[in-house]
Amino acid sequence: MHNKPIRFRFRLSEVRHKEQLTGPHRHSTRMLSWGENCQQGFRLRDGSNVSAGDGVHLLNLGFDITDLSAGHSVLAFIKSNGDAAIIRTTESQDGRRVRGKQKLVKCREKIQAVFCDDHTVTLLSKGGKVLFVDTTRTYIPRPLEAFCNIPVSQVACGSQHSVALTKGGQVYTWGRNSRGQLGLGRSETFIDSPQRLGGLSALPLVLVAAGGEQSFALCVSGAVLGWGRNDCGQLGLGDKADRPKPTPVCYLNTKKSSHISCGKEHTAVLTKNGAVFTFGSGQYGQLGHNSFCDELRPRLVAELFGAKVTKIACGWHHTLVLTESRRVHSFGRGECGQLGHAEESHPSVPLPVQLPQDTNHGPIIENIYAGGNCSFATSVKEAREESNTARVSNVTTDVIDKWVSECNSKSWKKIKGEILRTFSSASSMNQIFLDQSNDKHLQTSSKYCGLNMSHARHSFKKLSRKDHVLAEVQDAVLLLLPSLDEMPEGVEGLRIFLLLNELLHWIQRHGTRGTSTTLTEAVAAAAQRLSAESLQVLGDWWSSQTSSTKVRHVGVWKKALSEILCSHPVPRGPRLRNLLLVLQNMYNANGRVAEHQRIPEQTFCVEVSQTFLEEDLRIWRSMSNMKVLDNRPFVLCNFPFVMDLKSKKMAFDIYATITQRAHQPMIPYGPATESYFFLGLKLKRASLLEGTFKQLAAAHPQELKKPLAVYYDEDPKLTDVNKRDLFHHLFRKMVSPGSGTFMFNDSETLAWFPSTANEEDKTHFFLFGVLCGLALWNNSVIHLPFPLVLFKKLLGVEPTLEDLKEFSPDVGK
Repeated sequence: MHNKPIRFRFRLSEVRHKEQLTGPHRHSTRMLSWGENCQQGFRLRDGSNVSAGDGVHLLNLGFDITDLSAGHSVLAFIKSNGDAAIIRTTESQDGRRVRGKQKLVKCREKIQAVFCDDHTVTLLSKGGKVLFVDTTRTYIPRPLEAFCNIPVSQVACGSQHSVALTKGGQVYTWGRNSRGQLGLGRSETFIDSPQRLGGLSALPLVLVAAGGEQSFALCVSGAVLGWGRNDCGQLGLGDKADRPKPTPVCYLNTKKSSHISCGKEHTAVLTKNGAVFTFGSGQYGQLGHNSFCDELRPRLVAELFGAKVTKIACGWHHTLVLTESRRVHSFGRGECGQLGHAEESHPSVPLPVQLPQDTNHGPIIENIYAGGNCSFATSVKEAREESNTARVSNVTTDVIDKWVSECNSKSWKKIKGEILRTFSSASSMNQIFLDQSNDKHLQTSSKYCGLNMSHARHSFKKLSRKDHVLAEVQDAVLLLLPSLDEMPEGVEGLRIFLLLNELLHWIQRHGTRGTSTTLTEAVAAAAQRLSAESLQVLGDWWSSQTSSTKVRHVGVWKKALSEILCSHPVPRGPRLRNLLLVLQNMYNANGRVAEHQRIPEQTFCVEVSQTFLEEDLRIWRSMSNMKVLDNRPFVLCNFPFVMDLKSKKMAFDIYATITQRAHQPMIPYGPATESYFFLGLKLKRASLLEGTFKQLAAAHPQELKKPLAVYYDEDPKLTDVNKRDLFHHLFRKMVSPGSGTFMFNDSETLAWFPSTANEEDKTHFFLFGVLCGLALWNNSVIHLPFPLVLFKKLLGVEPTLEDLKEFSPDVGK
């Protein structure tokens, strides 16, 4: 942008929303100016400059001003007709700074916003073009080539760098990068062409701001991210370390931030409720906390209690605020009169600016602007109600109805473009279905997504009724997925995955099988690129949805998984892996919530054939011999939560049969005995328990993996009936109240382990466990009257009070 490095430049006016710059015509706008050279350079007629005392001048300009910015050596403003004018400031031989006369910028574009640094003025046209004027050479603006085909909605300038927010929601930075103020995480000291900040690409941003060497971005939810210089705490992160990449300012979470203004080394944040937080350098009292100390975290300006603030503006070392009652307060450095106070000191608390009074009433202040060592305000005769809250775009019911309505080829071409812009942009997708009732979207956090899922569901349902519309949506989403950042800054970038889950449900219901599976697998792949922290946030958001929503979302991935499992052969690479991991994340999240909020575990189960299970178990067994873990195929046995009880029993029986065969030795030379092939128990019915425990205690562990053979003294034949009969009698005897092995509840319906046990008891309990394993291993049903909590503990699931109530209702109460 610049032909040579600029030694010092600084953007000092606040960043304003477009709707505040292009509103209805302002009637009889007048300017109030105070501070350094406050009345010079505006081509005033005689009598147009009225001193109001304490250095405040009322300037009757003869035209309306819609925007203004003052840098170190230049001041620029925009007239209501879209023309831009520039006033240079020079130093005379005696060291005084003197403003020259205003010069009109020769430009065909109508300008909506202006931003100044040292010698350069950046202009933003109403069409979204970015132009710049190097005032040391010419007053003819030149377009910034990087944005020729990219419309821009906002620009902010710091001392030696610039930040732009495009209408597509993307952030670009360029200029000096000595303290990481470009947010690129790179070490170059200067970058002359705009570079996109990929880490912010998925966030729904409404504002960017820049100060000395710090930069900020504001999300729809009020979340704030900062980067750059932080030696005075001007990023509000609680320390003094610079940040080369955007970092969430966690101390402002849920504060409903609506605007940011930056000084040279301090920052001010305005909330929707009219509160002001300041942080950074307090050397001149510019933080307004009745002290001259730095603040490393955002601190509420308590002295403004009772006065709802509507606008803020930061100069180099001073701060202005405009209250709802249209009064201007200032604090900080004031040696050039930029505070508009009678005192020459540098007050550290907000004090009202001494504005002129008309015969009937004072001027109605509409806007405030802070320059380096100067301040400005515009006044009108009639107040116009404005909001300090950024507008949130939304896909309305009318827009959806228009998309799915019958239309001609010309209107359909326009609709296709709207669909593409909406569903191929992560930042757009992440804000179009926000829950704006009672400002719930401003409460977005790692526990609350801020979405109106009901609105999203009804909208996607409408879209799915028209195949050609749904096809355009799918194509746009497929274009979007590769652009999603693996590590989005802030949680708002994750909303898209909840929305895509809902969208996939309706695509699966109405779309073609192949297309819906392709998109589902692409979304799963994008989700698995996220960090573990992001996946946990997604899981928590998902688990807070209604039960019907959660069941519907699980069904999306189950359907895609079932289609893959029906393939011949089943692809066991990333496609299978990604779907299983998405379901795993949902399953884990479901387990983290209170039991009464969980959906049933069988919701996650898919139907599996015996043929597939046999292949799955064969691969699973062979994987233990694989040395290269990266090449391991994915098997369902590693994700048992997707298998119902029938499938798990089938898998266990198949595995038991395979293992039993593997542990049977080869037939030796000479006569073979049955002990080569079976674990044989020769028992007497009169002492079943004692004989079983004695023989199991003497058996080698490897012997237990052989098929079980049971012989009774009165019947030497080997039959399966003997085996089932043994388990039936043994467990009935061991877990009966009369055995004394276990303790029982008052109703003698549920058993539990005794609180004390000697060494002999411990041996019996170990062998009892061996018997349980043998019963499962040999496909036998056993009687185990234990409460649910035992099986929870075996699975590592945290017990609850309800588990105690099951065993002992009175104690539980």
